[in-house]
Amino acid sequence: MKKYTSTFALILICGLLGACDAGEEAKASSAGKKGGFKVNSAVLVETTTAQKGPFAVQGDYAGEFAAERSAEVAFEVSGRIVELDYDIGDKLEKGDVLAKVDRTAYLQKVREARAAVEMARASVGEAEVAAENLEKDLERKRPLLDKQLIAEREIENLEAQLRGAKQKIAVAKATLDQNNARLQTARENLRNTEVRAPFDAKVAARHVDLGTYVGPSQPVFRLVSDDAIYLRVNVPEQDSGNIALGKPVTLRISALGGEAIAGKVARIAPAIDPKTRMLRVDVELAPASGEDQQEQAKAAERVRPGMYAQVQLELGSRDEAVTVPKQALLEERGGKPYVWTADGGEAQKKTLLIGLRGREQVEVVEGLEGGEAIVLRGFEKLQPGTEVQSLKDQKAGGKQ
Repeated sequence: MKKYTSTFALILICGLLGACDAGEEAKASSAGKKGGFKVNSAVLVETTTAQKGPFAVQGDYAGEFAAERSAEVAFEVSGRIVELDYDIGDKLEKGDVLAKVDRTAYLQKVREARAAVEMARASVGEAEVAAENLEKDLERKRPLLDKQLIAEREIENLEAQLRGAKQKIAVAKATLDQNNARLQTARENLRNTEVRAPFDAKVAARHVDLGTYVGPSQPVFRLVSDDAIYLRVNVPEQDSGNIALGKPVTLRISALGGEAIAGKVARIAPAIDPKTRMLRVDVELAPASGEDQQEQAKAAERVRPGMYAQVQLELGSRDEAVTVPKQALLEERGGKPYVWTADGGEAQKKTLLIGLRGREQVEVVEGLEGGEAIVLRGFEKLQPGTEVQSLKDQKAGGKQ
C-alpha cells in the first residue's frame, strides 16, 4: 500500500511541474505579442529613399539698397550761411550751387593779396633797374681802370653792389611768387564760399538752416544719385564658392509689399572679409521683359537707398541628381561623409562624395545610385551586416 502511495505522489508532483512549465511558456508567448520581450534580433530603424531627379539649391539672405554715388557735401571755409537754395527731395545737376556763406571777409583777403602781388612785382622791377644801372656803370668804368684813371677798388665796389642788386632781384621774385600763391589761395577760398553739387543727384538730407554758422568739413547736405541703385548682400563663406556673376536673384522688399522683383549678381568682392567671414556681393535690378516689364519698372522707381530686401540667390542646380536628407548624413573621424542603407534587411555603410548642399537635402555625387533605403533614425547601434527592420515595414506587418 505504501508503494502505491509513493508512486501516486511522484506522478502528482511531475504533473504539477509540467503545468507550471506550460504556464510560463504561455506567459512568455503573451508577453512577446505585447512587446514586453524582444522577439527577434533585428534593429528597428526609420528609413527614407534616396531621391533621383532635378535638384536646385538656393540661399536666403538679407540686403540693403545703396546708391552708386552718394556724398556728404560741406563747405571748405567757415562762415554764416546767407543763401540756401535746396531741400530734401529736390533734384539737381552737377555744378548747381546748393548754398553760400557770407563772402565779405574773403573778398577783402583777395584784395589784400592782389595788392601784395602788385607791390612785390614793383619791387622786382625796382631791383632789376638798379642792377641794370650798375652793369652799365661797370661797362663805362672798366676801360678807365685799364688807363689807370680810376682806382681798382672803385671797380670792386661796383661789382659788389651789382651782386647785391641781383640778390635783391631774386628775393623780390620769391616774394612775388609767394604773394601770387596767397592770391590763388584767397581766390580759392572765395570760390569755396559756395558749395556745389559734385554730380547729378537728389537731396537726401539737409543738415543746416539759413543763418547757421558752419566750419570746414561740417556736412551741409547729403546727396544720392537715383540713376544707379544696387543691393549690398553679405553671403556666408560656406556659400561663397557657388556665387557667380550674372546669376539670377529674386528680391522681396517688405516696404513695397513683398512682391518678387528680378535681379542679378553684378559685382563680387575678390576676398572674404576676415572679420565677418562674409563675401560682399552687389545685386542690380534686372530689366524685365514681356508682361512683367511695366510692373518691374514701377517697382524699381519706388526703391530707395537704405531699404532692406530679402534675397533669394541661386547657388547651383542639376538637371538630375541623387539626393539624401541632411539628417541622414554622418561623418567619420577623418571628415568623410557616409550614410547607412537598409536594403535587403541588412545595414550597409556607404561612403559618399557630396556636391551641392541645400537646407534640407544634399547632392550625392558618388556612393549611391538612387532608390536605396537610407536610415534616418536608429543608426546608433548599426554595424555593417546588422539585421534591420524598417519602422514602415513593422507598422505594415502589425496592420496585417
